[in-house]
Amino acid sequence: MTSDFSGGQSFDSSQFEHSIVRMQVAGVLVEIVPVVDESPATDPPKIRQTVHVISASNPGFLDSDENNERQHIYMSHRLRELGFEPLPAIGASADGQWQEASWAVTGLTRLQVCELGREFGQVAVFEIDSRRIQVVRCADSVVVSSRPYRVVEVPIGGF
Repeated sequence: MTSDFSGGQSFDSSQFEHSIVRMQVAGVLVEIVPVVDESPATDPPKIRQTVHVISASNPGFLDSDENNERQHIYMSHRLRELGFEPLPAIGASADGQWQEASWAVTGLTRLQVCELGREFGQVAVFEIDSRRIQVVRCADSVVVSSRPYRVVEVPIGGF
């Protein structure tokens, strides 16, 4: 699916719909891996409340490592300023060729996380609940991809 997002650039949701998210769930490092069938997520540990995963890197274009790191740190401060406790996460392509430092946050609404995404020039965020991983377009807070997922534990040192 290709559509416009604010800024006039093209947004292709297919670049995100197979992405993997690495984060901690119940103190365990895991990968959230989208699957194509409709079987529910049954692997422990469970996602018990909606988690949004947001990055400040590469805001609609490839940026320098230095700028990406600065924006990543600033987003952490911004989330804390808003009263949230961000946890480190990584958004990655399924083939591992692309990774971005991100933040996993609970307590935000979809509208809030998309507003923050727009503030940092992001085109999309991930929304993960107990059953699905969704790609949400920041421009209008619309879910553009929704899939069931499985949870895979990451070996120590896997982050």
